[in-house]
Amino acid sequence: DAVGAHTLQFRATDTAGNTSEAQTAEFTVVEGDVEEDTTAPTVEPMVMGQQDENGAYIGTAAFMLHASDEGSGVASVEYQVDGGAWLPYTTTVPFTDLGEHTVSFRATDVAGNVSEVGSVTFTVVEDGEQDTTAPTVTAEVTGEQDDNGAFVGSATATLTATDDASGVESVEYDLDGAGWAPYTEPLVVDEPGEHTLVYRATDAAGNVSEESVTEFVVVADAGEDTTAPVVETQLSGAQDEDGAYVGSASVQLTATDDGSGVASVEYDLDGAGWTE
Repeated sequence: DAVGAHTLQFRATDTAGNTSEAQTAEFTVVEGDVEEDTTAPTVEPMVMGQQDENGAYIGTAAFMLHASDEGSGVASVEYQVDGGAWLPYTTTVPFTDLGEHTVSFRATDVAGNVSEVGSVTFTVVEDGEQDTTAPTVTAEVTGEQDDNGAFVGSATATLTATDDASGVESVEYDLDGAGWAPYTEPLVVDEPGEHTLVYRATDAAGNVSEESVTEFVVVADAGEDTTAPVVETQLSGAQDEDGAYVGSASVQLTATDDGSGVASVEYDLDGAGWTE
């Protein structure tokens, strides 16, 4: 946000060590008044789940929040369960404890405005049907393959678990006998050789699926990457009639590499030196 003319140089390096040619973007920032955000964000709650004829949630209720702010943007969202401590809201919150629950919520924007505290009350009742069926788990291994079906360079294993009753509680995997680990995202395997992936899932009722096994082979990528990545720049911000940016200018750099992938992106603002 420094006022004046600015020169931004940028470049990128891929994992093979290729560095793109340095490019330059020039822009000007002038003084200007920025409208102050004095409006608090809005927060909307949602409770989902199977309900009985009285509106109570059977077995479990899923509580969700959506906050929006048209000014400076939402900085944080918090919730409070049954008068307890305020907690940061990041994802859907499941309620399985039986009884009535009151959830309070609020949001804060980047300018520091805090919304009024809202609340929603709902009841969770016991599920009359006991879940005795284990979840199902499937594995999909993807990537570039050679004529023998081996994965070239790397393979990505994606596990998908489903449970139509109490719901999936956790998914675990054991790769090449290394021991069980929680599955949270697709597994990228780039070590050449034969691999054995064992996996299982547990539902909210404690039922555990039978262990399943998927085997695959990864071979080294014989092709060498000799092509440098491509870097693009995009400037944004309020501009005056001369094209100068009023108050501040935002610069976004985007690098792509179809070979080994982008390893780093650097910039040099007004000759201050290269920075990642």
